[in-house]
Amino acid sequence: MRAYETAETFDLPDEEVIVAGDWHGDGPWVRRAFRAVKSVGGVATVLHVGDFALWDEGYFDVVDRAAQSAHVERVLVTPGNHEHYGKLQPLLDAANGRAVRLSDVVWALPRGFRFTVNGRSVLSAGGAPSVDYAWRRPGKDWWSEEAITDGDISRCATGGHADVMIAHDTVNGSGVFEVEKLLYTNPQGWSAEALEYARIGREKLTRIWDEVAPPLLFHGHYHVRGSGHRTDLGRRTESLAMNGMPGNMVLLRFEDLSVTDVHARD
Repeated sequence: MRAYETAETFDLPDEEVIVAGDWHGDGPWVRRAFRAVKSVGGVATVLHVGDFALWDEGYFDVVDRAAQSAHVERVLVTPGNHEHYGKLQPLLDAANGRAVRLSDVVWALPRGFRFTVNGRSVLSAGGAPSVDYAWRRPGKDWWSEEAITDGDISRCATGGHADVMIAHDTVNGSGVFEVEKLLYTNPQGWSAEALEYARIGREKLTRIWDEVAPPLLFHGHYHVRGSGHRTDLGRRTESLAMNGMPGNMVLLRFEDLSVTDVHARD
């Protein structure tokens, strides 16, 4: 196995970062996205919520070139469900809880990975159920490693509270209307079995959310932009849209955890 650089944590001085939703290996969108990041100015770090396209080395080259043209030094990816866990998981297992560098700028973060940005703590809690798993081929475009485990819950809870949590899936009771409407109406008509698989994943992520109690949670997976405020819990959730859609990226200011949408244009 090729030797990959790893990191136990990051302690970043950034006052602002970009948080991005699903990109699905879309090279043209990546170029547009980084042009938008460059227009913001002064951003060195992108935090990605998953369904990035791990593993695709040709795509990594596209990301590296686009990121470097925007003066972005690192893209820290919280893996989603549509990643090649057949290639990724052995690297994460061998790294034993450390982040793994996959290209010049792309890093994959294991579940439970913690780091700091501008003095604030960040937890990466990836994974999510593929509601369309019945249509996919095990070991080809679906891997059981996508699912959050009880061990993942324990790893994420270790260390207690975090200021920001980066996930791929949503949590129960997030208050994001756009996501809760999808869950309630099931517009694509998923089977009872698929919905139960998805429910179990959300329940496990919710257990992490309750243990860590982050004031701010980001996620993708549902491909819609929305914000939820749980004033009773002192928590906020930001759902991000997918590649090609408005609301795919936001600028996060760590001083006050405020969020501003960043729009990628042609």
